[in-house]
Amino acid sequence: MNKPFKPIWLLLIALLMTSFTALSAKQPFNLSTDEKVIIVGDIHGDFEGLSGLLIAAGVIDLNLNWQAGKTHFVSVGDLLDRGPDSRKVMDFFMRLETQASSQGGAVHVVLGNHELMNLVRDLRYVTDQDYDDYRAEESTSLRNDYWQRFQDSALNASRKVNQQVLRADFERQYPPGYFGHMQEFSAAGNYGSWLMSKPSMLKINDLLFVHGGLSSDLPQIALSQINQQSSAAIRAYLQAYWELEKRLPLYQMSTFFDGSKTLEEFVSNSQSDIEPYYQKFISAEQSFYLGGTSQYWYRGSALCHPIYEEEILDTALQHFQAKRLVIGHTPTLSRKIESRMNGKVINVDTGLYRDYYHGNPMLLSIHQDKLEQFDGSKWLPFSTATQQFRQTYHGQHYENWEDYLKNAEVKAIEPLKNGELKREMIQLDLDGQTFSGIFTNEHKVSTRAARAEYDNTYSYKYEVAAYKIARTIGLYMIPPTVLREVNDKEGALQLSIDKSFSEATRLAKNYYPNEGCVLAYQANLMRLFDYLIYNSNRSSSNVRYTGDWRMWLSQHTHSFRTHTTTPDSLRSNPIPYSKTLELALKNLDKQNIEEVTQDLLTTSQLNAIFKRRDKLLELWHGD
Repeated sequence: MNKPFKPIWLLLIALLMTSFTALSAKQPFNLSTDEKVIIVGDIHGDFEGLSGLLIAAGVIDLNLNWQAGKTHFVSVGDLLDRGPDSRKVMDFFMRLETQASSQGGAVHVVLGNHELMNLVRDLRYVTDQDYDDYRAEESTSLRNDYWQRFQDSALNASRKVNQQVLRADFERQYPPGYFGHMQEFSAAGNYGSWLMSKPSMLKINDLLFVHGGLSSDLPQIALSQINQQSSAAIRAYLQAYWELEKRLPLYQMSTFFDGSKTLEEFVSNSQSDIEPYYQKFISAEQSFYLGGTSQYWYRGSALCHPIYEEEILDTALQHFQAKRLVIGHTPTLSRKIESRMNGKVINVDTGLYRDYYHGNPMLLSIHQDKLEQFDGSKWLPFSTATQQFRQTYHGQHYENWEDYLKNAEVKAIEPLKNGELKREMIQLDLDGQTFSGIFTNEHKVSTRAARAEYDNTYSYKYEVAAYKIARTIGLYMIPPTVLREVNDKEGALQLSIDKSFSEATRLAKNYYPNEGCVLAYQANLMRLFDYLIYNSNRSSSNVRYTGDWRMWLSQHTHSFRTHTTTPDSLRSNPIPYSKTLELALKNLDKQNIEEVTQDLLTTSQLNAIFKRRDKLLELWHGD
């Protein structure tokens, strides 16, 4: 007879029902203070980088003890994974909590997605080194019990067992320390109970802290309810997980939960009573709080176009009576603290763990509306961004690029072969600054074009008109474009975007950003703009992206037909409403459009723009 497996899962389930710390009892998550608030971004197990930063900033002394008095110190999550010292980082925060409290200060930890992942046994980013830190908590008897169960499950599946191969498989799936880690992150474990006492959202004064962001799916309920429901969702998932786990063959567990074999398929073919436990698990897994639009995971606040995203943010900030959102989760492109949406979002994930993110350890300080940043050596003022979204390229405003394009010296001209119209790549130099532009002087607009609604026409002037109209409605998706003579021929010169790839390449290589709204929002703005100017030449080759997933639109020579029929695609797949976009379209009046498109478009083309604009507004309001 096989040795019976000691059911540690029974202990874990029982403790789930009793040992989760009440959030409101120990961890205030809505508080006011007159003291300074210092914030750190994602740490990812880099204890050395964190401690060095805090020593330099004066938060702790050389002995790693709290010396910041009544200051509030906030982590926006992701203490864990990737780096070498996840456990050491948690121990450090636990100790600082006590020390800060004794001096009238406070240490706050907001749960990140990596804390969540460790709690719910999603261990994709836990390294063997991490597991090794928990070997002392993993008794020989506990590991042997799981080894026995692993063998039994292989035998019960009528699998031919080679003990050597099976043991190697066990060691690969469950490295030494795995079960110690499991116990420590359980509800009764030292780290599990500590993390479960932490909020997923924290408010200090008028500052709201979350790890990922605020999506439109976030329930509009009290902050206390969100934190309680988030905790309950984790608790429900764990209970369902352990009830299901004990009924699954241990030797296949990793394949079930890494997606290489479907759990559903196993359950459907199972002869046991596993189905109810599976359904309970699926139900728990589908909680909003464990999904991609939850406050742990959502990246839209950091990445997505504010024409849509800012309204979502404003609604949430108003609901929670906050003025500003502070987030981590999405490393900033500059690897420095960044703000967006007129400073209403501040992203403090600067890639502190340099070995992985190649970033810059930094801190943010907020005290009585004064914002400062610490770069590792000194505190400096931090100014929030106030310019419109993406109205710069390589740090220069579009107006500057227009001047550069008009005045730079032409150094070289190279024909471009793609597309039906003649285009040339122009190498430019202005006071030693080199850049490139794409030039076309193609023009075919007959005197009878208006009778055919400008079908079969094309013009370099339309490139410039499209750019100017896009800017007028707040879309910075077309590279700066100007009228200019090259070799005594007038044409349109458009800035060439460095290191970009086409939509065709994206589709071929199956590239996708980390957040769906990054593409969806921009695609809808492209659809709206293409209808507004009636562009009949959009293709996967003239939609391009830079590394930050910024969409760039080009080749508008075949635009400004005078058709005004609404395409069926806009009716069947309407463009999502945006108040910002509606106001921009309504402000598109005859005077400002004539000013920006002077001598580029005819009166009939301008009138058609307004008719199409009105139809777009009608689609939103059903008038």
